[in-house]
Amino acid sequence: MHWTILTLAANSWMLYPIVRVSNNEDRVAQRRIRFADFEFDCETNSLFRAGVVVKLEPQPAKLLRELLLHSGEIVTRDQLCSSIWGSRTYVDFEQGINYCIRRVRLALDDPA
Repeated sequence: MHWTILTLAANSWMLYPIVRVSNNEDRVAQRRIRFADFEFDCETNSLFRAGVVVKLEPQPAKLLRELLLHSGEIVTRDQLCSSIWGSRTYVDFEQGINYCIRRVRLALDDPA
């Protein structure tokens, strides 16, 4: 099964396939999220493929976590900025998010 991060609008991203969970509380309580042959540990922000750790820097890991926790929903760039850097950090968010997306795609072998 393949998944991809798709551009839905100029400021939104979505991750497929949708990870099925019943509600937001279950999403937060769920420590590990499985998709395709990957597993993501939400407490440690660690990515695994077939049980082997996949190297992913902290900020791209936070981006992936945010997308997985909001699977099936539209996640705006503003939401991603807030969850990755918080409100007290001043960086070029556009380049930062684009960099994180590229790193996540590399880690997941997404050719998009």
